[in-house]
Amino acid sequence: MAQRLRLAWSPLFRVPSALHNSSIFSSFACQAIKRDDCLDLEGNKARKLYLLATAQDCQPLLSCTPLETDESDNRPLTSQEQAVAHHLRQLPPQLISWGGNQSNAMMAIAQLCQHRGWDFSYLTPQLHAKASSKSNHEATRCLDTNFIWSSSDEASQTVLASLQPSEHLIVRQGAAGWIAALGFLQLALELSKQLSTTAVKHWYLLVPSGTGTTALWLQAAVNYLRLPATVVTIPAVGSATTLTRLMEAETARLDRQRTPFAEAVKQCAFYSDTSLPDGKQRLLKFTREVDLAAACARLQVVSARSKYSTRFASLHADYLTLWHQHNADYSFPLDLIYAPKAWLSLSHAVQSGIWDVDVSNTGLCVIHTGGTTGNASMLQRYAS
Repeated sequence: MAQRLRLAWSPLFRVPSALHNSSIFSSFACQAIKRDDCLDLEGNKARKLYLLATAQDCQPLLSCTPLETDESDNRPLTSQEQAVAHHLRQLPPQLISWGGNQSNAMMAIAQLCQHRGWDFSYLTPQLHAKASSKSNHEATRCLDTNFIWSSSDEASQTVLASLQPSEHLIVRQGAAGWIAALGFLQLALELSKQLSTTAVKHWYLLVPSGTGTTALWLQAAVNYLRLPATVVTIPAVGSATTLTRLMEAETARLDRQRTPFAEAVKQCAFYSDTSLPDGKQRLLKFTREVDLAAACARLQVVSARSKYSTRFASLHADYLTLWHQHNADYSFPLDLIYAPKAWLSLSHAVQSGIWDVDVSNTGLCVIHTGGTTGNASMLQRYAS
């Protein structure tokens, strides 16, 4: 990546991920779990980064979807932010992103960059002195990530927006945006084959949500392929109303960036031995035709149970109990942040009638979004 975003490549993703029968929820006629946690880059981050793993030359993607900051943040850079921006301008071309210092996306991007031989810089608030030595941050540091301390996510985004146009490939927090489209189209294609073998007339696809990127893109791809499925999502942070507003704002942003992204994809070369044949043409057609507003309107956001905190990565005895019970009953792990809150909240919503759905001939497919690498630091928090 020292000269261009193009280096030797070998397959990174072993897809499709397996679909296993499940009995996690007793109400539904048929249940399954999609084991995206088994992908080389764990869970939904593998889907979000699929384009960057399969594009032979990422150079056209550099400035096709510029960062958009909040209008209220249209201010001069502080002296500290100016210093960070100056430092970034001196770096050789590389991938840059920002976010939390224990982020799953941070580690997945670092793994992708190491695989492709790219340099990676990450803007994040400074790590707490008592953080676990087994944390995502420590694992990412071992992948030669260049950490740059920033006061907040908003400050990081403002700094990076000031760099544009740039020779760096700037990936939005959590690997959101149009770069995520191809991976979720691939996921929907896999589900269309795997779920079609059952007699179930309609499937609900359960994913937990932070910003709603996974839920929005999966519903968009499901609609595009005309699958009999609806995405249902539980907010891992904040309220259902806040999550809906985030997805509506993202929908508007993506629509503004649709044409420049399509033009950039036309200029990209794709490796021919990927798991998605004709990936470039499929992505171009999907980009032109997908109705993001319809997807945002169709997917269902179910509120987390009221007794659970709306703060991200909060602790609750119920989460730990479910986690231990799952480990005793099943041979695959769960994460401790997203899955317990989503599973327990959906189960309560079905049993209490808060989520009014006919389960008699309905299937539920849980998308395992990974995140298990963060369990060590979460268990340390529970033990303290």
